[in-house]
Amino acid sequence: MKHFIALFTFILLCLFITDTFSAIDSSKKSGAWSDPTVWRLGRIPNLSDDVIILKTDTITVTQNYLAQCNDLRVNGTASNRIIFDSAGVLEIYGTLNSDTTAPGLSIINNFTGKNSKTVFKRQTNGPIIGSNWWAGTPYIRMEINLPSGVTVTSSTDIKALSIHIVSGTWDLQNHDLRPDSLNNFNNSGNLYIDNGAMIKGVKHIFRVASGGSGQYANKCGTLTVAGTLETDSTIAFNIINMKPTGLLRTNSPTNLFAGTPTTVDFSSASAKGNIVEYYRNGDQSIWPSVTYSGLKISGSGTKTIGTTSNITVNDSLIFGNGSAVIGTGTLNRGASMWVVYGATSAQSSSTELLASTPRIKINNAAGVNITKTVSITSELWLQLGNLTAATSPVSIQSNAIITRTKGTLSSTNITVPTSITLVYNNTDSISTGNELSGNTLTKLVMNSSSVVALTKNLSVTGVCSLAQGRFRLGSNTFTLENTGSIFSNGGFIDGPLKMNVDTKGTKLFPVGTSSGYLPAKLTIDSLIGSDYITVTPNAGPHSFVVFGDSTIKRYWNFNEGLGITYLSTSVDLTYLDNDLYSGSNENSLIVGKLDNLTWTIPTISSRNTGKNTITLANINSFSDFVIGKNIPAFIGYPTGKIQGKKFNDYD
Repeated sequence: MKHFIALFTFILLCLFITDTFSAIDSSKKSGAWSDPTVWRLGRIPNLSDDVIILKTDTITVTQNYLAQCNDLRVNGTASNRIIFDSAGVLEIYGTLNSDTTAPGLSIINNFTGKNSKTVFKRQTNGPIIGSNWWAGTPYIRMEINLPSGVTVTSSTDIKALSIHIVSGTWDLQNHDLRPDSLNNFNNSGNLYIDNGAMIKGVKHIFRVASGGSGQYANKCGTLTVAGTLETDSTIAFNIINMKPTGLLRTNSPTNLFAGTPTTVDFSSASAKGNIVEYYRNGDQSIWPSVTYSGLKISGSGTKTIGTTSNITVNDSLIFGNGSAVIGTGTLNRGASMWVVYGATSAQSSSTELLASTPRIKINNAAGVNITKTVSITSELWLQLGNLTAATSPVSIQSNAIITRTKGTLSSTNITVPTSITLVYNNTDSISTGNELSGNTLTKLVMNSSSVVALTKNLSVTGVCSLAQGRFRLGSNTFTLENTGSIFSNGGFIDGPLKMNVDTKGTKLFPVGTSSGYLPAKLTIDSLIGSDYITVTPNAGPHSFVVFGDSTIKRYWNFNEGLGITYLSTSVDLTYLDNDLYSGSNENSLIVGKLDNLTWTIPTISSRNTGKNTITLANINSFSDFVIGKNIPAFIGYPTGKIQGKKFNDYD
């Protein structure tokens, strides 16, 4: 008997859990979704429940109400099985389907409720619309909002009042997408793809005439692409709005658009940065008489503008995977247009390069070979892969820019002058290469989040801008000439920085080590002569101190050339938190200066413990500077003297 009672209790518990958390529920009468008496289980369905709406019932999602379910099956061929009041929302976490292949025209009717919507929120890969749905249900206002990385599918043509995909990927598996509206109004029905979202596997996007011939008749309303739209054939919209993050990929063999849109915005300020890609393996027609921000050519065959047509590309002409070339027609190049090589297999240049080409970007790990004589007049960006010129000379013009990320440059047939701007924006550690053709450079810009290792001695004659990153010298020298200037926003020279000084004023030495940024600054009040001043930060402790653990783990070497016969300057020294030994009192630190094997104690005019800086006043010569806790750190304990002063004077 006890076993029977236990078993009976277990069954009741299971029924309770199933009924409470996840079940198959169906309507038993018409009414509000929020009314428990509408449902056979006697409770409101939750997002784990599979729900069936019977063909005899009409369920209302009331004003501002959020209805939720997992799978939803709406039965019957009649309309208005689910209707909405204003701002009502239905969230479907599974698959929408029907028991018939021809559900009613308005079987789900968002038109009845202003700002209402049906939201698909499936959490895993799988179908959001089943095979029994069809394209004859235009009254649904769709939103697709998926977790990142989730791909959902549908296996029929889809028709809706409007469609908005917020996140995730929707694969239509070679079916049509028909943003539409009531009464088949021309130019109605909008499609919006958010940044990071993707719709792919689309055959056509268009409206069909009333009665539905299955072929293009009229245009939809507005297409807005901030994410990715990938289509296999023509699309028909009245207004096309690309956003900066948008990618529109077309596999259509003929026109991109069916019918001529009233507005095509590929290039305005609100669209700049987007890409339209023609990727078919075979010939394609490029939509003419418009201005592209980014135009990408991939696949194979000839991409033809048209013998009497033209296009303008303002920002990027990109060549992706494949052997595709641009055919007949006029290509107008924007003043700032890049020619970009971005395939994953080796590429060679073709007719896209002019004898004088302003900007070229190499973004191909397999490498790019330029096959004609070319002068690069403005900028070469070595983003990824090696640039070669096996048969014809390529020259970089004076005052041009070379930017290196991870790419490299062959030395054969490629001429690089020293009068250029060299920019490093690498994210991985790299070494200088053939982009640095000599030992002088007009301008250096460090915008690296990693390390650039110098492989030869270098003098900069113009601006040296160290925004970020570490320029490691190794055994090489780095010199800033008196015609140059130097700035830092955290980037630094790792090694001795040699600066030609011929005027008074503030001189920043943005130096550091592998430990971090350790800038030094001189404020020169008086100067006779001119020569180089070199500043080198070093890991401590200094070999000439007696008690190394009473100094910080850092010291600096300053050196001036013989051409400077007199100077008076203040010196700012910067240290790191990790340079301090445990228990150090920053407010009582002193500085030792090593002159002819004798320590002196310069005057500290100020200190900033928040910024880890100490300022020394009235320095008239240079040598090694060490920060310590007290005089015994430098001379030992207890009877040593420093330049005639007793230890107790500095106790």
